[in-house]
Amino acid sequence: MRTTRIYHCGNIEINNTIDLDDQASRHIGLVLRVPLHHDIIVFNGDGYDYQGKIIEISKRFKSIKIFISQKTALQTESKLNIHLIQAISRSEKMDWVIQKAVELGVSEITPVKTNFGSVKLTDSKSERYKKIVISACEQSGRAKVPVVHESLPLQDLYELRKDKWSEEQNFVFDPTALKSLNAFKKQNEKINLLIGPEGGFSEMELLHAQQYYFNIVKLGNRILRTETAPICAISAIQTLWGDFY
Repeated sequence: MRTTRIYHCGNIEINNTIDLDDQASRHIGLVLRVPLHHDIIVFNGDGYDYQGKIIEISKRFKSIKIFISQKTALQTESKLNIHLIQAISRSEKMDWVIQKAVELGVSEITPVKTNFGSVKLTDSKSERYKKIVISACEQSGRAKVPVVHESLPLQDLYELRKDKWSEEQNFVFDPTALKSLNAFKKQNEKINLLIGPEGGFSEMELLHAQQYYFNIVKLGNRILRTETAPICAISAIQTLWGDFY
């Protein structure tokens, strides 16, 4: 049986016990059916995996107590700090993008509202997105949890970070662009990737992107879906300058 890996939102110390919250306990007990005294790995986002053993399970799996015996520093984080700025799409597509982006090594995700986007701006999905991120970290072996920022209009994001764009390396993707990613050299560890909606970017949005130091590049000669483009972009960046080699 594969050792279960679970997220714990709280401090973890060697030779101490932790109590998992109700949601994590039920997932381990009712979904994964991990038995008493079984080995388990816990992480809280500090860059370490903590090895432990289940020493107590309450009735109906309302809580599970784990004794922590040792910790291991992981090398699962990319050396790049990739910030995915993703135009908000329909729920199932957005969920998929967030999950796969985390598996591929992004550090931050910001959902944005764009001119041609068909989905209304709402903060009601923030907690859902965070749960997807944690689940993806559990599955992929990441020990640091990427940040999911609150959704906001793209122009507001430009203004919010207006003093930072010039210090970072920024790319916005458009199929009519003349340059591809391999025309650029890595200039900074912080890389911002801006992905458009199903309807694409307006000419004004691309103009604004350039004004905020974004390079307009293409991902091949084909038009990609809004959920395909970020996965291709992150993979290409990791291949060129990250840990895909």
